[in-house]
This record gives sequence, C-alpha cells and structure tokens, in this order.
Amino acid sequence: MAKFLPDIFILQEHPKNDLVFRLAGTRLCAIHRRELRSASFKELWHETDKDTIQVMMQSGRADIEPYIIDIAATSKAQRSAEFQLVLLPLEAGWIGALFAKEKPYWLQSDPVEKYNLIKALPISGLHPRKRAVNHGMAVPTHSSNKKPRLRVISGGKSC
Repeated sequence: MAKFLPDIFILQEHPKNDLVFRLAGTRLCAIHRRELRSASFKELWHETDKDTIQVMMQSGRADIEPYIIDIAATSKAQRSAEFQLVLLPLEAGWIGALFAKEKPYWLQSDPVEKYNLIKALPISGLHPRKRAVNHGMAVPTHSSNKKPRLRVISGGKSC
C-alpha cells in the first residue's frame, strides 16, 4: 500500500462550486512540478473537458458512482503521456489515484499542465445505475433510486 501513497489525492468541495485538492501525494505534485494543495481540480483539465468533468463528478457523487478514467496529459513542452485516474466518491468530496500507463523519461522534469478526457467508465457492480462518458459526453443508460448496500464479509486475522 505504501508504494501507492504518492499517487493518491483527496478532493474537497469548495464554496465556488469547485473541487480543490485537500491532499495530494508527492508523485502527483512532482509530475505537476508544484504543490497541488488548495489547487482547483477543474483547472487541470483542457477547456473542452472542464464541463464534462464537473457534470460527471457532480452526478457521480449524487449517485455514489466511482469512475475509472483514461486521460491524456500534456506537458509544458507539449509532450504527452497517458494516465489512468481512479475516483471514489466520499461524503464531502472524492478520493482518487493517478497512474501513468507508461512512465516517459520526461515525466517529473517537464510539468504536466492539462489533462484531456479519453474515456470514463463507472466501476461496474457497485451501483445499479450505469453511466458511460466518452469523448466529453455523459450518457446515462439506466436510472434507479435505490441506494447501494454494503455487505460485511467475515475474515481477517483471528486472535
């Protein structure tokens, strides 16, 4: 688990209808070459994807819908790399992790400036409502008012 901590972040709701980084792992800050705490999550996205990301995250929180998102990152020197973003809704925000699909040589020396949405899919099986987001369009495919139920599975270390 310790090897994933530098990639993990927490987003918190901000009064200006935005999500800001409450906590950002060291590797995440390193690829941006700046501290992300208190930075706007929406501002990291390309202009064409900002509204889609905002709508997806608002509906995802309302529906308790976690996502796996494929993104392309563009650096200051216009280099690109693909990442996978995992977002899990919380009561007052999101917890997420960002992983490079392949680690290019320039990743922590040329700062990532913007993300482009490739596709976003819900993590299936956790909620009866399914949603697909592809190339900037949210497409609801099923509607339900049922709340997800958690099941406790016995296990762990016995004393």
